[in-house]
Amino acid sequence: MKTKIFSILLLALASLSASAQQDPMITQYMSNQVFINPAYAGSHDYSTLSALYRKQWVEFPGAPKTGFLTYDTRFKCSNIGMAFTFVNDRLGISERSDLSGIFTYHVRTSSKGQLSLGIKASIGYYDAKLTELKVWDANDQTFANDVLNKWVPNVGLGAYYYTDKFYLGAALPGLLRYRKPSEELASISLVPNFQRHYFVSSGYVFALPSDVYLKPSVLVKYTNDAPVEADLNLNVFFMNRFSLGAGYRTKDGLVAMAEMYVTKNIRIGYAYDYPLTSINNFSSGTHEVMVAYDFVRDLIKMKTPRFF
Repeated sequence: MKTKIFSILLLALASLSASAQQDPMITQYMSNQVFINPAYAGSHDYSTLSALYRKQWVEFPGAPKTGFLTYDTRFKCSNIGMAFTFVNDRLGISERSDLSGIFTYHVRTSSKGQLSLGIKASIGYYDAKLTELKVWDANDQTFANDVLNKWVPNVGLGAYYYTDKFYLGAALPGLLRYRKPSEELASISLVPNFQRHYFVSSGYVFALPSDVYLKPSVLVKYTNDAPVEADLNLNVFFMNRFSLGAGYRTKDGLVAMAEMYVTKNIRIGYAYDYPLTSINNFSSGTHEVMVAYDFVRDLIKMKTPRFF
């Protein structure tokens, strides 16, 4: 029991700390990169509605649970894209929700390549039920009050260059930084503490015989006062209908992925993360499920699957 209480306390404090990665982490970002880069919106000629749920560190008390809902589209016969996203992230006694609107502009740079620039405006709220924690010092004012409905506006920026077989993106999803001076540390319940997160991603598709495609990709993540982290992935597409993949997340663990077109409109995906850190003494891993609907009326997409 003491171990569980201590674990929950650590997770709660991590959500308030400046020295941790705070933006929700997902594995299947390559299926819809609006999750990490606002400039991705509108990079296809059709609209997509997608939902994703991630349950991290199964069996570990207070572990993160994250839900995503996104819709992105490109206006017909124009260079303008748009997206809406909703994210709900729970970690221990804290909860954070964000609703965002995204606007992108796509410029053709060559016969094969386009460059997209995106801006995101978001409004979120943050709750932390600090009074539910078991504390050693009952008179500690740090945990005397809950953080309830603290509204947090923000803006994000992104750039995304893409062709049929290559992409390179960079994003700063949250430009505004919320930080408390050290002398206000005792008033931790007054203001949530959020840091900037930086993302750089890239990938390339190699065509093999018999309608098989090989796609290596990488995502590099950085936030202040935390180590640089990288996702190294390799996906294989078969017959334009399904894919299998594996990956390695530095300082974290191994990843297995699968995705399939159930119909020409519906895609489903699953990912499993196995931790290589000491967390595997308490958890069997992380599960992530994705469902997407692509609003297309012909078979063009089936002939050129959604590599990115």
